[in-house]
Amino acid sequence: MKEPENYKILLVSPHEGEFPGVKSISAFLTIKGIDNLSVPYEPGKKESLLHLIRESQPSIIGFSLTYQRMFDDFAELIVYLRRNGIMAHFTMGGHFPTIECIKIMEYLPELDSIIRGEGEITLMKLYRKLKFPFIWDNIDGLCYRDEMSKIKVNNCRKLIENLDELPIPEIVKSQMSKKSFRTANLMSNRGCYYSCNYCTSPGFYNETTGIQRRSRSPQSVVKEMEYLHYAKGVNIFNFEGDDFIINTAASRDWAYQFIDELKERKLTGKIVWKMSCRINDIERDIICDLQKAGLILIHLSIESGNNPNLQLFNNRYATEDILKVINLLNEIDLSFEFSVMLLNPYSTIETLKEDLKFIKRFSTSEAAVIHFSKMMVYTGTNLYNQLMSQDRITGTFSSPDYNYTDNRLELFELILHKAFHYRNNDKNGLVNLLRSAKAECLLINTFNPGAESFFYYRNLKPLIKEANKQLIETLGAVIDMISTLSYDEILNYWTIIENIVETHIEKEQRTTYLLNEILDYQLNFNHSEIC
Repeated sequence: MKEPENYKILLVSPHEGEFPGVKSISAFLTIKGIDNLSVPYEPGKKESLLHLIRESQPSIIGFSLTYQRMFDDFAELIVYLRRNGIMAHFTMGGHFPTIECIKIMEYLPELDSIIRGEGEITLMKLYRKLKFPFIWDNIDGLCYRDEMSKIKVNNCRKLIENLDELPIPEIVKSQMSKKSFRTANLMSNRGCYYSCNYCTSPGFYNETTGIQRRSRSPQSVVKEMEYLHYAKGVNIFNFEGDDFIINTAASRDWAYQFIDELKERKLTGKIVWKMSCRINDIERDIICDLQKAGLILIHLSIESGNNPNLQLFNNRYATEDILKVINLLNEIDLSFEFSVMLLNPYSTIETLKEDLKFIKRFSTSEAAVIHFSKMMVYTGTNLYNQLMSQDRITGTFSSPDYNYTDNRLELFELILHKAFHYRNNDKNGLVNLLRSAKAECLLINTFNPGAESFFYYRNLKPLIKEANKQLIETLGAVIDMISTLSYDEILNYWTIIENIVETHIEKEQRTTYLLNEILDYQLNFNHSEIC
């Protein structure tokens, strides 16, 4: 945290990662002359934040609830701050608060307001009118308590149409990685063109007006990249968001203007970048041209390996499309990573077998590290509403869950958690370690090809292949076993299942040991030429 100063607004966000919405709000407030500070909050470290607040005396404290499941942590923090005499105006923003503003205000009386939708303009207006609550009713996008403590929900705020009008966060406040390769996260667009049934974006944007998916101009994006490269030494850019490009004529035109701008500013060959993209938005010609302009890795959301689930999720693509894209990426030697939601409310033993069979078709190689998860259900999504109508929602207000139609999958989920939770989700787990090592070696191969990149291809790729093989074998063994057993019989065979899990963990630990040897070897190389 910075040395104590007097800030008018303090923005509190989750401690892990950088959040483009918070960075944008902070930059916007700064150019409007409103001193502010954005700080991460780690649950369990309330005292240090309390000390900062007492020192800086902000008028408004804004809590960015990026993840619905962090609501309890933030609620605990808000109550703690109030009990320790903090009288600043508390506001909150994010998808969940936007969708459930009234329930959250009722649940958390210590909260003064909620900013619905995009926060830049609403927060600025709230600050400027903070001392005049009797006129808060004309602040679009605000949910608040009036002077009689009655909850009021104002009109929604129109989305910011021209994103180029927003300041560039990294220019106002630059936060760089301390790794040998200097990295920056960028935002090229806002909103989503699609309406997947499990995603909160449709519900969030239904609370606003205006065009949902908007892009910054290619000129603005590349200008930011140019500044960060030459002024800050950044050579790797991560584009945040789910869809860097979409399958429309306007988006294709945008992409080619982006490429032309990179060439015009002589950045091609000096920088590389990563993006996320949907399966049905990837086309050979444009991907090949983006690759020539510095694209080195794509994050794919495959979601499922069977068509009924993909249709249920409203993904708008099929398994055949997935295979076509993966074959294309392998053919042009463009690296990718992916994730599959192995469990969902409508999973059955048969869908598990189909998913595993599908994953096996393209994951027995070293192309990408297998990552899977359980589909989470979020308030305000079509999926949540459907499960509510079926009386299948369980869990809590902040962490809703669901039951399965086949109760054996409850036990299967426990097995997955014990065997793979650390592997899939922890920063020191095998998925993150392998992906990070792979990304690092891709960068070495780009900026300093030679012996070290050869070492990667010779040593790291077989580990990825082996890790994928271990996972597929363990998943297959467990699924085959539970498919022939009843719920009670699975419990009777639990010791055997635990032995399968322990054997897998031991194999995983050996793979991690070998990986660490490779990483130690890499550290002996001098990266000074590319730092």
